[in-house]
Amino acid sequence: MINLKKQKIIYFLAQFLYNMGRVLPHAVITTIFLNKGLTESQVSFVQSFYMLSMLVSGFPIGMLCDIFSEKNIYQFALVSIFLSFYIMLTSNNIFLLCLSRILYGVAQISIISSLNLYFPKNLKLKNKPIKPFYVEIGYVNMFSALIGGTIGSIIFKYINIKIYLLSLILFFFSYVMIFIGMRRFIKIDLNIKKKDKEKAKLNYFIKVLKVILKDRKIVLMISQLIFFQLSLEIFYRYWELLFRHKNISVEYFGITYGSMQLLSILINNLFSINKFKIRDFLLFTPITLFFILFVKTRNLFLSLVFFFLMASVFYFYNRQLELKIQVISNPLFMSSIISFSTAMSNIASFVLMQTNSMLLKSNISIETITCSIMLVFFFGSVLTNFLDFIIKKKKRISIN
Repeated sequence: MINLKKQKIIYFLAQFLYNMGRVLPHAVITTIFLNKGLTESQVSFVQSFYMLSMLVSGFPIGMLCDIFSEKNIYQFALVSIFLSFYIMLTSNNIFLLCLSRILYGVAQISIISSLNLYFPKNLKLKNKPIKPFYVEIGYVNMFSALIGGTIGSIIFKYINIKIYLLSLILFFFSYVMIFIGMRRFIKIDLNIKKKDKEKAKLNYFIKVLKVILKDRKIVLMISQLIFFQLSLEIFYRYWELLFRHKNISVEYFGITYGSMQLLSILINNLFSINKFKIRDFLLFTPITLFFILFVKTRNLFLSLVFFFLMASVFYFYNRQLELKIQVISNPLFMSSIISFSTAMSNIASFVLMQTNSMLLKSNISIETITCSIMLVFFFGSVLTNFLDFIIKKKKRISIN
Protein backbone atom coordinates (compact mmCIF):
# COMPACT_ATOMS: atom_id res chain seq x y z
CA MET A 1 0.00 0.00 0.00
CA ILE A 2 1.28 3.44 -0.94
CA ASN A 3 1.60 6.08 1.77
CA LEU A 4 -0.05 9.21 0.39
CA LYS A 5 1.39 11.32 3.20
CA LYS A 6 4.95 10.31 2.21
CA GLN A 7 4.16 10.96 -1.45
CA LYS A 8 2.83 14.38 -0.56
CA ILE A 9 6.04 15.33 1.28
CA ILE A 10 8.18 14.22 -1.69
CA TYR A 11 5.94 16.19 -4.04
CA PHE A 12 6.14 19.31 -1.87
CA LEU A 13 9.96 19.16 -1.84
CA ALA A 14 10.16 18.61 -5.60
CA GLN A 15 7.62 21.36 -6.25
CA PHE A 16 9.59 23.73 -4.01
CA LEU A 17 12.75 23.17 -6.09
CA TYR A 18 10.86 23.45 -9.39
CA ASN A 19 9.02 26.64 -8.46
CA MET A 20 12.12 28.24 -6.97
CA GLY A 21 13.98 27.60 -10.22
CA ARG A 22 11.03 28.83 -12.28
CA VAL A 23 10.77 32.21 -10.54
CA LEU A 24 14.51 32.97 -10.24
CA PRO A 25 14.37 35.23 -13.35
CA HIS A 26 10.73 36.35 -12.88
CA ALA A 27 11.34 39.71 -11.25
CA VAL A 28 13.58 40.73 -14.15
CA ILE A 29 12.07 38.77 -17.05
CA THR A 30 11.04 41.89 -18.99
CA THR A 31 14.51 43.34 -18.44
CA ILE A 32 16.04 40.10 -19.77
CA PHE A 33 13.94 40.27 -22.93
CA LEU A 34 14.83 43.95 -23.45
CA ASN A 35 18.51 43.14 -22.91
CA LYS A 36 18.21 40.54 -25.66
CA GLY A 37 17.30 43.38 -28.05
CA LEU A 38 13.49 43.04 -28.09
CA THR A 39 11.15 46.05 -28.13
CA GLU A 40 8.15 46.34 -25.79
CA SER A 41 5.77 45.21 -28.55
CA GLN A 42 8.05 42.25 -29.35
CA VAL A 43 8.05 41.27 -25.67
CA SER A 44 4.23 41.08 -25.78
CA PHE A 45 4.45 39.09 -29.03
CA VAL A 46 6.91 36.55 -27.60
CA GLN A 47 4.98 36.26 -24.32
CA SER A 48 1.78 35.49 -26.24
CA PHE A 49 3.27 32.15 -27.34
CA TYR A 50 3.23 31.07 -23.70
CA MET A 51 -0.58 31.37 -23.67
CA LEU A 52 -0.86 29.83 -27.14
CA SER A 53 1.00 26.70 -26.02
CA MET A 54 -1.15 26.41 -22.89
CA LEU A 55 -4.22 26.79 -25.07
CA VAL A 56 -3.22 24.08 -27.56
CA SER A 57 -1.78 21.60 -25.05
CA GLY A 58 -4.03 22.25 -22.05
CA PHE A 59 -7.02 19.99 -22.66
CA PRO A 60 -5.04 17.05 -24.16
CA ILE A 61 -2.58 17.05 -21.26
CA GLY A 62 -5.43 17.13 -18.74
CA MET A 63 -6.98 14.07 -20.36
CA LEU A 64 -3.62 12.29 -20.43
CA CYS A 65 -3.34 12.88 -16.68
CA ASP A 66 -6.81 11.37 -16.14
CA ILE A 67 -6.04 8.38 -18.38
CA PHE A 68 -2.37 7.72 -17.60
CA SER A 69 0.10 8.70 -14.88
CA GLU A 70 0.21 12.14 -13.24
CA LYS A 71 3.78 11.38 -12.22
CA ASN A 72 4.90 10.90 -15.84
CA ILE A 73 3.22 14.14 -16.92
CA TYR A 74 4.93 15.99 -14.05
CA GLN A 75 8.33 14.65 -15.15
CA PHE A 76 7.52 15.63 -18.74
CA ALA A 77 6.84 19.17 -17.45
CA LEU A 78 10.27 19.31 -15.81
CA VAL A 79 11.94 18.27 -19.07
CA SER A 80 9.96 20.90 -21.00
CA ILE A 81 10.85 23.77 -18.68
CA PHE A 82 14.49 22.61 -18.64
CA LEU A 83 14.62 22.96 -22.46
CA SER A 84 12.77 26.30 -22.27
CA PHE A 85 15.25 27.83 -19.85
CA TYR A 86 18.21 26.39 -21.76
CA ILE A 87 17.04 28.32 -24.85
CA MET A 88 16.69 31.49 -22.76
CA LEU A 89 20.25 30.96 -21.51
CA THR A 90 21.83 30.38 -24.91
CA SER A 91 19.83 32.29 -27.57
CA ASN A 92 18.79 35.83 -28.55
CA ASN A 93 16.90 34.71 -31.66
CA ILE A 94 13.27 35.86 -31.46
CA PHE A 95 11.97 32.65 -33.05
CA LEU A 96 13.84 30.48 -30.56
CA LEU A 97 12.60 32.72 -27.75
CA CYS A 98 9.05 32.06 -29.00
CA LEU A 99 9.83 28.32 -28.87
CA SER A 100 11.10 28.80 -25.33
CA ARG A 101 7.77 30.34 -24.27
CA ILE A 102 5.89 27.49 -25.98
CA LEU A 103 7.85 24.92 -23.98
CA TYR A 104 7.35 27.00 -20.83
CA GLY A 105 3.58 27.03 -21.41
CA VAL A 106 3.49 23.27 -21.96
CA ALA A 107 5.42 22.81 -18.71
CA GLN A 108 3.07 25.05 -16.76
CA ILE A 109 -0.13 23.37 -17.93
CA SER A 110 1.46 19.97 -17.23
CA ILE A 111 2.35 21.02 -13.68
CA ILE A 112 -1.16 22.39 -13.07
CA SER A 113 -2.88 19.27 -14.42
CA SER A 114 -0.73 16.52 -12.89
CA LEU A 115 0.42 16.06 -9.28
CA ASN A 116 -1.16 19.35 -8.31
CA LEU A 117 -4.57 17.66 -8.81
CA TYR A 118 -3.64 14.06 -7.96
CA PHE A 119 -3.92 14.62 -4.21
CA PRO A 120 -7.21 16.62 -4.29
CA LYS A 121 -8.74 13.88 -6.49
CA ASN A 122 -7.86 11.23 -3.94
CA LEU A 123 -9.12 13.35 -1.06
CA LYS A 124 -12.45 13.99 -2.78
CA LEU A 125 -12.93 10.30 -3.52
CA LYS A 126 -12.42 9.61 0.19
CA ASN A 127 -14.88 12.41 1.08
CA LYS A 128 -12.16 14.43 2.77
CA PRO A 129 -11.84 18.25 2.48
CA ILE A 130 -9.36 19.50 -0.11
CA LYS A 131 -8.89 23.00 1.28
CA PRO A 132 -6.09 22.03 3.77
CA PHE A 133 -4.02 20.53 0.93
CA TYR A 134 -4.77 23.55 -1.25
CA VAL A 135 -3.50 25.88 1.48
CA GLU A 136 -0.39 23.73 2.07
CA ILE A 137 0.63 23.67 -1.60
CA GLY A 138 -0.06 27.39 -1.65
CA TYR A 139 2.55 27.90 1.06
CA VAL A 140 5.03 25.68 -0.83
CA ASN A 141 4.61 27.73 -4.01
CA MET A 142 4.63 31.09 -2.25
CA PHE A 143 7.68 30.50 -0.04
CA SER A 144 9.62 29.05 -2.98
CA ALA A 145 8.58 32.04 -5.11
CA LEU A 146 9.62 34.44 -2.35
CA ILE A 147 13.06 32.85 -1.97
CA GLY A 148 13.63 32.31 -5.69
CA GLY A 149 12.37 35.73 -6.79
CA THR A 150 14.32 37.59 -4.12
CA ILE A 151 17.57 35.70 -4.74
CA GLY A 152 17.14 36.05 -8.49
CA SER A 153 16.62 39.80 -8.37
CA ILE A 154 19.69 40.25 -6.14
CA ILE A 155 22.15 38.08 -8.07
CA PHE A 156 20.95 39.10 -11.54
CA LYS A 157 23.10 42.23 -11.60
CA TYR A 158 26.16 40.05 -10.85
CA ILE A 159 25.61 37.01 -13.09
CA ASN A 160 23.05 38.36 -15.61
CA ILE A 161 21.73 35.71 -18.01
CA LYS A 162 23.61 32.94 -16.17
CA ILE A 163 20.77 33.05 -13.65
CA TYR A 164 19.10 30.46 -15.89
CA LEU A 165 21.93 28.03 -15.15
CA LEU A 166 20.88 27.95 -11.48
CA SER A 167 17.30 27.25 -12.55
CA LEU A 168 18.46 24.30 -14.68
CA ILE A 169 20.24 22.77 -11.68
CA LEU A 170 17.11 23.08 -9.52
CA PHE A 171 14.95 21.47 -12.24
CA PHE A 172 17.38 18.55 -12.44
CA PHE A 173 17.20 17.86 -8.69
CA SER A 174 13.41 18.18 -8.74
CA TYR A 175 13.23 15.54 -11.50
CA VAL A 176 15.55 13.17 -9.61
CA MET A 177 13.50 13.56 -6.44
CA ILE A 178 10.25 12.60 -8.21
CA PHE A 179 11.92 9.77 -10.17
CA ILE A 180 13.46 8.15 -7.08
CA GLY A 181 10.94 9.12 -4.40
CA MET A 182 7.76 8.14 -6.27
CA ARG A 183 8.72 4.84 -7.91
CA ARG A 184 5.65 3.05 -6.52
CA PHE A 185 3.37 5.93 -7.46
CA ILE A 186 -0.24 5.88 -8.66
CA LYS A 187 -1.57 2.47 -7.49
CA ILE A 188 -4.44 4.14 -5.63
CA ASP A 189 -5.48 6.12 -8.68
CA LEU A 190 -5.19 3.07 -10.95
CA ASN A 191 -7.84 1.35 -8.85
CA ILE A 192 -10.08 4.36 -9.36
CA LYS A 193 -9.49 4.31 -13.10
CA LYS A 194 -10.61 0.67 -13.33
CA LYS A 195 -14.08 1.75 -12.21
CA ASP A 196 -14.34 4.03 -15.21
CA LYS A 197 -13.22 1.88 -18.16
CA GLU A 198 -14.53 4.36 -20.70
CA LYS A 199 -11.39 6.39 -20.07
CA ALA A 200 -9.51 3.99 -22.31
CA LYS A 201 -11.92 4.58 -25.19
CA LEU A 202 -11.65 7.14 -27.97
CA ASN A 203 -14.91 8.80 -26.89
CA TYR A 204 -13.37 10.01 -23.63
CA PHE A 205 -12.86 13.48 -25.12
CA ILE A 206 -16.57 13.75 -25.97
CA LYS A 207 -17.57 12.39 -22.58
CA VAL A 208 -15.54 15.04 -20.74
CA LEU A 209 -17.05 17.83 -22.86
CA LYS A 210 -20.53 16.56 -22.02
CA VAL A 211 -19.69 16.50 -18.31
CA ILE A 212 -18.52 20.12 -18.53
CA LEU A 213 -21.27 21.54 -20.74
CA LYS A 214 -24.12 19.86 -18.85
CA ASP A 215 -23.04 21.43 -15.56
CA ARG A 216 -24.08 25.10 -15.45
CA LYS A 217 -22.00 25.71 -12.35
CA ILE A 218 -18.83 24.62 -14.14
CA VAL A 219 -19.69 26.60 -17.29
CA LEU A 220 -20.22 29.80 -15.27
CA MET A 221 -17.13 29.11 -13.19
CA ILE A 222 -15.02 28.71 -16.32
CA SER A 223 -16.50 31.95 -17.72
CA GLN A 224 -15.58 33.74 -14.51
CA LEU A 225 -12.04 32.35 -14.68
CA ILE A 226 -11.71 33.55 -18.28
CA PHE A 227 -12.46 37.13 -17.26
CA PHE A 228 -10.18 36.79 -14.24
CA GLN A 229 -7.40 35.66 -16.58
CA LEU A 230 -7.47 39.12 -18.16
CA SER A 231 -6.65 40.77 -14.84
CA LEU A 232 -4.08 38.07 -14.09
CA GLU A 233 -2.22 38.75 -17.34
CA ILE A 234 -2.24 42.49 -16.72
CA PHE A 235 -0.99 42.00 -13.17
CA TYR A 236 1.81 39.53 -13.89
CA ARG A 237 2.89 40.57 -17.40
CA TYR A 238 2.78 44.35 -17.16
CA TRP A 239 3.65 45.44 -13.65
CA GLU A 240 7.32 45.77 -14.65
CA LEU A 241 6.50 47.94 -17.68
CA LEU A 242 4.13 50.09 -15.63
CA PHE A 243 6.85 50.54 -12.98
CA ARG A 244 9.31 51.52 -15.72
CA HIS A 245 6.85 54.13 -17.01
CA LYS A 246 6.69 55.54 -13.47
CA ASN A 247 10.50 55.88 -13.58
CA ILE A 248 11.01 53.27 -10.85
CA SER A 249 14.53 51.85 -11.07
CA VAL A 250 15.03 48.20 -12.03
CA GLU A 251 16.99 47.80 -8.78
CA TYR A 252 13.71 48.05 -6.84
CA PHE A 253 11.95 45.35 -8.88
CA GLY A 254 13.40 42.59 -6.72
CA ILE A 255 12.24 44.27 -3.52
CA THR A 256 8.80 44.72 -5.05
CA TYR A 257 8.63 41.09 -6.17
CA GLY A 258 9.73 39.88 -2.74
CA SER A 259 7.13 42.10 -1.07
CA MET A 260 4.46 40.69 -3.39
CA GLN A 261 5.38 37.13 -2.37
CA LEU A 262 5.32 38.01 1.34
CA LEU A 263 1.92 39.54 0.80
CA SER A 264 0.69 36.41 -0.99
CA ILE A 265 1.82 34.28 1.98
CA LEU A 266 -0.08 36.53 4.36
CA ILE A 267 -3.20 36.33 2.19
CA ASN A 268 -2.88 32.54 1.95
CA ASN A 269 -2.80 32.40 5.75
CA LEU A 270 -5.95 34.52 5.86
CA PHE A 271 -7.56 32.29 3.26
CA SER A 272 -6.77 29.18 5.33
CA ILE A 273 -9.18 30.30 8.07
CA ASN A 274 -12.11 27.90 8.03
CA LYS A 275 -15.26 29.16 6.31
CA PHE A 276 -13.56 32.46 5.50
CA LYS A 277 -15.18 33.54 2.27
CA ILE A 278 -15.95 36.89 0.67
CA ARG A 279 -18.54 37.50 -2.03
CA ASP A 280 -16.94 37.80 -5.46
CA PHE A 281 -18.39 41.27 -6.06
CA LEU A 282 -16.52 42.58 -3.01
CA LEU A 283 -13.28 41.30 -4.53
CA PHE A 284 -13.29 42.05 -8.26
CA THR A 285 -14.62 45.59 -7.68
CA PRO A 286 -11.72 46.80 -5.49
CA ILE A 287 -9.21 44.98 -7.75
CA THR A 288 -10.38 47.11 -10.68
CA LEU A 289 -10.60 50.32 -8.65
CA PHE A 290 -7.18 49.99 -7.00
CA PHE A 291 -5.50 49.10 -10.29
CA ILE A 292 -6.87 52.17 -12.09
CA LEU A 293 -5.86 54.36 -9.15
CA PHE A 294 -2.37 52.81 -9.21
CA VAL A 295 -1.98 53.59 -12.92
CA LYS A 296 -3.49 57.09 -12.84
CA THR A 297 -2.00 58.40 -9.58
CA ARG A 298 1.12 60.50 -10.17
CA ASN A 299 2.29 60.53 -6.55
CA LEU A 300 4.71 57.60 -6.32
CA PHE A 301 3.96 56.72 -2.68
CA LEU A 302 0.19 56.69 -3.18
CA SER A 303 0.63 54.79 -6.43
CA LEU A 304 2.53 52.01 -4.63
CA VAL A 305 -0.08 51.93 -1.85
CA PHE A 306 -2.82 51.35 -4.42
CA PHE A 307 -0.67 48.69 -6.15
CA PHE A 308 -0.25 46.62 -3.00
CA LEU A 309 -3.89 47.08 -2.00
CA MET A 310 -4.87 45.75 -5.41
CA ALA A 311 -2.39 42.86 -5.05
CA SER A 312 -3.84 41.90 -1.64
CA VAL A 313 -7.39 41.56 -2.94
CA PHE A 314 -6.14 39.95 -6.16
CA TYR A 315 -4.32 37.16 -4.30
CA PHE A 316 -7.36 36.34 -2.17
CA TYR A 317 -9.71 36.30 -5.17
CA ASN A 318 -7.29 34.08 -7.07
CA ARG A 319 -7.19 31.52 -4.25
CA GLN A 320 -10.96 31.58 -3.88
CA LEU A 321 -11.65 30.97 -7.57
CA GLU A 322 -9.07 28.18 -7.92
CA LEU A 323 -10.47 26.33 -4.90
CA LYS A 324 -14.06 26.81 -6.04
CA ILE A 325 -13.61 25.05 -9.40
CA GLN A 326 -11.82 22.12 -7.72
CA VAL A 327 -14.63 21.75 -5.19
CA ILE A 328 -17.39 21.60 -7.84
CA SER A 329 -15.45 19.31 -10.23
CA ASN A 330 -16.06 15.57 -10.50
CA PRO A 331 -12.83 13.96 -9.13
CA LEU A 332 -12.74 11.36 -11.94
CA PHE A 333 -12.54 14.18 -14.51
CA MET A 334 -10.83 16.86 -12.42
CA SER A 335 -7.62 17.11 -14.46
CA SER A 336 -9.60 17.37 -17.70
CA ILE A 337 -11.99 19.99 -16.30
CA ILE A 338 -9.18 22.14 -14.88
CA SER A 339 -7.21 21.82 -18.11
CA PHE A 340 -10.24 22.74 -20.20
CA SER A 341 -10.78 25.79 -18.00
CA THR A 342 -7.11 26.75 -18.35
CA ALA A 343 -7.29 26.30 -22.13
CA MET A 344 -10.33 28.59 -22.39
CA SER A 345 -8.64 31.17 -20.18
CA ASN A 346 -5.56 31.08 -22.35
CA ILE A 347 -7.60 31.80 -25.47
CA ALA A 348 -8.40 35.11 -23.78
CA SER A 349 -4.74 35.53 -22.79
CA PHE A 350 -3.42 34.85 -26.28
CA VAL A 351 -5.90 37.28 -27.89
CA LEU A 352 -5.04 39.83 -25.20
CA MET A 353 -1.27 39.64 -25.71
CA GLN A 354 -1.53 39.77 -29.51
CA THR A 355 -3.93 42.73 -29.29
CA ASN A 356 -1.65 44.52 -26.84
CA SER A 357 1.32 43.97 -29.14
CA MET A 358 -0.54 45.65 -32.01
CA LEU A 359 -1.85 48.48 -29.82
CA LEU A 360 1.62 49.24 -28.47
CA LYS A 361 2.86 49.51 -32.07
CA SER A 362 0.05 52.04 -32.65
CA ASN A 363 1.54 54.25 -29.90
CA ILE A 364 -1.42 53.75 -27.55
CA SER A 365 -0.08 54.09 -24.02
CA ILE A 366 0.35 51.02 -21.84
CA GLU A 367 -1.65 52.84 -19.15
CA THR A 368 -4.70 53.22 -21.43
CA ILE A 369 -4.49 49.61 -22.62
CA THR A 370 -4.23 48.06 -19.16
CA CYS A 371 -6.99 50.17 -17.60
CA SER A 372 -9.34 49.34 -20.48
CA ILE A 373 -8.70 45.62 -20.05
CA MET A 374 -9.35 45.84 -16.31
CA LEU A 375 -12.74 47.37 -17.07
CA VAL A 376 -13.52 44.43 -19.39
CA PHE A 377 -12.58 42.12 -16.49
CA PHE A 378 -14.92 44.04 -14.16
CA PHE A 379 -17.99 44.04 -16.41
CA GLY A 380 -17.42 40.41 -17.42
CA SER A 381 -17.25 39.41 -13.74
CA VAL A 382 -20.45 41.35 -13.04
CA LEU A 383 -22.19 39.49 -15.86
CA THR A 384 -21.12 35.99 -14.75
CA ASN A 385 -22.06 36.68 -11.12
CA PHE A 386 -25.45 38.03 -12.18
CA LEU A 387 -26.15 34.90 -14.27
CA ASP A 388 -25.08 32.71 -11.35
CA PHE A 389 -27.48 34.59 -9.07
CA ILE A 390 -30.38 34.13 -11.55
CA ILE A 391 -29.74 30.37 -11.87
CA LYS A 392 -29.60 29.91 -8.09
CA LYS A 393 -32.79 31.92 -7.66
CA LYS A 394 -34.61 29.74 -10.23
CA LYS A 395 -33.46 26.60 -8.44
CA ARG A 396 -34.77 27.88 -5.10
CA ILE A 397 -38.13 28.71 -6.69
CA SER A 398 -38.39 25.27 -8.33
CA ILE A 399 -37.57 23.53 -5.02
CA ASN A 400 -40.23 25.51 -3.17
